[in-house]
Amino acid sequence: MLSLDYTAPNYTPLLEILSPSLTHLELNIKNNHEGNPCGQELLRFVHLQRLSIGSSLFPYDLPKYLKSSLGLESLTLGEGHVSVDGLIQLIRELPSLGYLKLDSFSGFIGSRLEVDVTRCQASGLLAADERFGDDWDSDWDLPSFSNAGVEANAFESAREMLRVAEEAGVRVEGSIVEAVRVMEAYYLELANVAIYRCFRDKTLDHYLEVRTHNLDDRLPSLDLDSLDPTRLKIRKIDLEEEGWFALTLEN
Repeated sequence: MLSLDYTAPNYTPLLEILSPSLTHLELNIKNNHEGNPCGQELLRFVHLQRLSIGSSLFPYDLPKYLKSSLGLESLTLGEGHVSVDGLIQLIRELPSLGYLKLDSFSGFIGSRLEVDVTRCQASGLLAADERFGDDWDSDWDLPSFSNAGVEANAFESAREMLRVAEEAGVRVEGSIVEAVRVMEAYYLELANVAIYRCFRDKTLDHYLEVRTHNLDDRLPSLDLDSLDPTRLKIRKIDLEEEGWFALTLEN
């Protein structure tokens, strides 16, 4: 096993001369400095079983350099963008992989809409002129999936990665798990706010607005032709696994 920990390191020259029989490798960095990323140099280590790479020390396309490490059992990555689609392929192609820790994304859930259906009252509702998406001004800290390298749908990829990992028996830890939960809650919040506004304003325009902005991931499926906007009723659906609720409309 080799464990390295330096400030602003350049590990590339060392990796080029190390024995390819190495099975455990840790590349760390001190004091939040930046170092030179290591990628292609890892192709030599076909016997790796455990690999840990600290923040800023790996390239976006790291997964393609690990495909030859057929015995890789554990992979830990610090902060930095990495191809999530590449990680999905890695999980599928390396049956030995059983543990993945990924701290590339982070965020937290802020204030959320509360609704008392029996009294038709709500608290924590966004202002009437509040916009959706990236312009949504709130106390939430949204994960930077929109800046995740070249993947246009990094959040969808991250969610798919967790599903694929579960099916393959790979234990996933790190901030990526919470980041996906935050985004799920974010889209649910946008949907709930839109549904409540439809009920309050007796219109379906808010529902259509969310769908137009491609933020409809958590919107309920509604038969708009059968709904009379002047007679809308709101219904609350408990989501036990998420510890929250979803709103829907009916007449």
